[in-house]
Amino acid sequence: MSFKVVPPFNFVSRISEDVNVDTGKLSLKRLRDVVAGRETTFPRSQGMAILQTTDFPNKHRDFEAVLENEMEPPEIRYLAAINLGKLTTPAAMEILVKNSHVRDERVLTGVMKALGCIGNKSALDAISTAKERATGLAAMQAEFATTLIAHRLGMEECELPVPETRDHLELDLDCARPFRITQADDADAEFCLRSLADQPFGIEFLEHPMYQARCGRNTWMILLNRDFSDKSSVKTLRRRKTFLGVVAIRSEETQLYSVAYLLLTSPTKDKDAVSILIYRTNGDLTFSGIARIVENYAEFSILALPQPGAFAVKLEGVFEDGRLDIKTALSTTFVQIKKREPIEELGSPVVLEMEVEQCT
Repeated sequence: MSFKVVPPFNFVSRISEDVNVDTGKLSLKRLRDVVAGRETTFPRSQGMAILQTTDFPNKHRDFEAVLENEMEPPEIRYLAAINLGKLTTPAAMEILVKNSHVRDERVLTGVMKALGCIGNKSALDAISTAKERATGLAAMQAEFATTLIAHRLGMEECELPVPETRDHLELDLDCARPFRITQADDADAEFCLRSLADQPFGIEFLEHPMYQARCGRNTWMILLNRDFSDKSSVKTLRRRKTFLGVVAIRSEETQLYSVAYLLLTSPTKDKDAVSILIYRTNGDLTFSGIARIVENYAEFSILALPQPGAFAVKLEGVFEDGRLDIKTALSTTFVQIKKREPIEELGSPVVLEMEVEQCT
């Protein structure tokens, strides 16, 4: 859950053509002072999130200064790296690559996570070097960053294990309940895209079609990568790794969407089958499945994997010409594996603590 917090001072995030006030009132100085730690009247994490959305062209240098200052707390440097990853600019990526040697595990985790979002082939060498000495979460994020880049660019590196069917959660049909997945209308699709403006993960989302799922009080949106919106999409899935799209969830508090899951595919040894792997943004593999290629379309089946907080899910349908046709959407009404702790999404303006209500 996220909250909108207003700073105790005035600022203008973007200068419009009709602004008719003096430059002093337009200044972002106090906001930048918050980010630098010189002003303490407002949380730095919130200040970074707001600065990241402004039109100030040199904001990456503000984040760079925080990231490279070893006197700063690791969690603040982590957030600076995460916000650099949201800028999606060559300068931001260059700063992240330059700082891929940092020793602090928490800071390196942020750098690796950000490079996973915006890194290109040139960033892989830095990530590979970091993996040699990284430990804990930093090592996991370095591995996942390699995975994301490999799929985003359709590369052959980074072979991933495909979970066997016996590893999936069993869906008891007597307890399962259907949930609706429909095509989103124009207004909802546009609103979702605007919500995800700073969460592109290096791909362009397709506006139409976009798919909305309602599950209890939760509203989800399935967004596909625009690169797979034509008649050659299935052939591409068969040929190389892909970053097919994302699943976003809408906050009950703000009504804004944020990315919850990343949809990746890889060819298998069976030339007529494609592996589907669905990860949380922190790299946890949550769902997996297989798509069977039949002529110019793919019939897919996706199931949940066992983990704390997991509930059984079964999705079946067809992917053809960049469109989804969902035939089956079932979920249990209870968590099958007890959840140990809240979900945390570090790098957001506020730590997320989200308990997902199951379909009824």
